[in-house]
Amino acid sequence: MYLRATELKIGTLWIRDTVYVAEDVAKMLNHENMELNCAVALGIANQNPKQRPRKE
Repeated sequence: MYLRATELKIGTLWIRDTVYVAEDVAKMLNHENMELNCAVALGIANQNPKQRPRKE
């Protein structure tokens, strides 16, 4: 999904901190027993930051 979005010039953002909205999202989707671990935001990027350094 991320690679295809990049090909289409769509920005992506991995969101790990969903603990504060997990219950609301489950209710909104009518899945009360759902466990939300993360989310992905998709959209037109207005920034292109440099890649963060990687560990060797």
